[in-house]
Amino acid sequence: MTQGFSSYGERQWAIFDSRNTEKPLAIKTLDNNNNVIMNLHFDSASSIVYMVNRGSAATQFWYYTEENGSPELKVIEGKYTGNNNNHGMYFLPTSNVEFMKNELQFAIRHAGTFAEYVSFKVKRAGNMF
Repeated sequence: MTQGFSSYGERQWAIFDSRNTEKPLAIKTLDNNNNVIMNLHFDSASSIVYMVNRGSAATQFWYYTEENGSPELKVIEGKYTGNNNNHGMYFLPTSNVEFMKNELQFAIRHAGTFAEYVSFKVKRAGNMF
């Protein structure tokens, strides 16, 4: 998976077959945000794609699915926004994640002169548990 821009300035993502990188399997529009993504992380256990924006304090995440044989990214409500711009982010192994607290991923974010822990969580859909 990779990210880039269209000729209209829209952010796009593409997915490739690792055996044949000549032609992408799909190219789709992501959004109209003008920030460059400096870190693209895919968690295969949960099918979540994390995109860390360069020069911004925001980190967005999407759910990856292949419904009807076509790859799609579905927006997950919410995003992480820090107080300072991102300089880097390292995603920790999922053994550090607390699933019982609705945590999807755990990361260390570098924001210039300091580093901080970031917990990516989702809201529980109902009272099933």
